[in-house]
Amino acid sequence: MIQKTFANHSRINIILYSTGLLMVILFRILVILKFSYKYADSDQSIMWLGVINYSKGIFHEPGFYGQSYNTMLEAFFAVPLYKLGIPPYKALPIITSFMALFPYVLISFLTFLKKHYFPALVILTIPLLLPNEYAMITSLPRGFVTGIFVSIFGIIAIFFPTKRIGFFMLGFFSLLGYTVNANSVIITLPCLLSFFLYNYKNKRFYLYAGSGLLLAGLLYFLFHYFYMVHPFYNLHKYTLSFSLNLLLSNLSHLDKHFNYVSPLFWKQGFLTLVLLLFGGVFLIFKKQTNHGVALLATLVFIIITLGINKINDGTASVFFSLSRMYLGIPVLMAMCLVLLKERKRYLYIYMTIAVLFFAIKVITLNTSVTRSLNPGNHHVNTVAKIDKICKECKKLDELSKTYNVKLIVIVNHYYYDFFDYGCATFYNDFPKTLRPSYERRTWRLLEDENKVYKNIMIIDDQHSLKEGFKNIRKTNYGYLVLNNNRKTIQLLKTLNIKVRKYKKQDIN
Repeated sequence: MIQKTFANHSRINIILYSTGLLMVILFRILVILKFSYKYADSDQSIMWLGVINYSKGIFHEPGFYGQSYNTMLEAFFAVPLYKLGIPPYKALPIITSFMALFPYVLISFLTFLKKHYFPALVILTIPLLLPNEYAMITSLPRGFVTGIFVSIFGIIAIFFPTKRIGFFMLGFFSLLGYTVNANSVIITLPCLLSFFLYNYKNKRFYLYAGSGLLLAGLLYFLFHYFYMVHPFYNLHKYTLSFSLNLLLSNLSHLDKHFNYVSPLFWKQGFLTLVLLLFGGVFLIFKKQTNHGVALLATLVFIIITLGINKINDGTASVFFSLSRMYLGIPVLMAMCLVLLKERKRYLYIYMTIAVLFFAIKVITLNTSVTRSLNPGNHHVNTVAKIDKICKECKKLDELSKTYNVKLIVIVNHYYYDFFDYGCATFYNDFPKTLRPSYERRTWRLLEDENKVYKNIMIIDDQHSLKEGFKNIRKTNYGYLVLNNNRKTIQLLKTLNIKVRKYKKQDIN
């Protein structure tokens, strides 16, 4: 099968393409080994737990635990690796990296099959032209790349623009990708608009694209209907708003949003928008008017989004980067390059550039990782070394076994989410955990509400519980409650430990 696929392509083109693919994969492996396997943020620990739950066939809610947006698709696809014995913290970056690189590989491969070798090579190696921070962001199992990954199965309709199946796939996967993560709209909007401009008189386009949208719309509705029926599962909420002042302010600080998604110009992110502008004008000049208009409309859309509050919810840290909202831009550029004609004489020149950038990225990776871990970047989430997390979990596990603790309650600690969600992924028999004030797993509060645990560990590094309560013993982590006979929620309230609202009765 493979032999037949490449039979019509010269050996040198196959070698160049394979070399480009090898460089992309090798660099991502280095990122995983030097960054992903060594450091984690607190939100990743939630995804770790998702792998464990999904491997047991347990699906508590459709979205990322505790919120009605984003998903844990990476955790679902990491289950086979986990079943093979790979721990979640290692399996997940592999899956995330695969999802991040797959759009470039798929688009470039389909372009290669059309014998457009130069654009195919450029598309394939776009990740090498992007800054190291892009690779780090897109190796974080946080749901950042999943929407783009899903949408790409609709975007490939650009390779068969008149086919009914292409219309359907475009409609279905565009909305499904948006449901998974809204940052995918950057690649689906221009494609949908371009197809509309080419097919606005074509009834089949409306029929099949509309059918795809309707089917995906049903899934979108069911996703959000769950949280309408179970409002207390939606803990981590946000409200969208637009501000003209915010937009105008960001226009003079474009680099902070686009540096990490800017090919070639790693510290001049604003040039990313210039490239899109040039691309749109160039397409119109080359009589690709519909594609050009769609690209320019997307550029206007990107600029408008700078005035949306959620788009500005981020920092300079790769763990909470403002660029995470615009990860679709490099993929959008890849889509535009599909329209580029074959330029064989540029193949070797470009290959030299790709090799040069690969070398630069390998040489500077350690520096980039060190810089990204700087606390001054304001990570927002807790960031820690994975081996340190594992050691702390081991101490808790040993202490729990010593006193036969079956429930650990986290009140105050720097590692609160790692303890709450992550420790159970390192130790199979780790005690149940609960973070009453901000527990994302609503079902855990419901499970333990009326349950009595004889011995409970309360992690409170500030030792803020009131004194004098019977059968409480201090530890380095906080307290041990021994010989308890109270129901869990009753005990927490007696100790003045805040418990968030988790059911309808809490409204009153």
